[in-house]
Amino acid sequence: MTPKSGNSNKLDQPRAGMEERMKRIIDGKRYDTETAENVADIGSRPGTSMTDHGYWDAVLYRTPRGRWFLAGRGGPASMFARSVGNGGSEAGAGIISISESQAQSFLEGAGDMESLERWFTIEDA
Repeated sequence: MTPKSGNSNKLDQPRAGMEERMKRIIDGKRYDTETAENVADIGSRPGTSMTDHGYWDAVLYRTPRGRWFLAGRGGPASMFARSVGNGGSEAGAGIISISESQAQSFLEGAGDMESLERWFTIEDA
């Protein structure tokens, strides 16, 4: 991906949610990486290239009031993509609010047993 003149490539920037503060208001609720707890690093399957249009990289956060969100970045076919009109998209970065069940699914997909057992009730099969 070649950056447009005057814009930097979002995937070449520092890992979103870790080196840079991100804030967003969604449905009247403030999501802020500085005041939320960093729960886990999650993203595309291991081995996925950053040049893959579906590549994404995020940090899962939990707010002091118990809401879950992702702060991250991704390619033009990822959940973080930005619309550029005419059906096109480009790499993007930002905050996405998610439900508690989605947070659990992301952790299960990442295989993060420690975080799953800390934040969710897990029962034996």
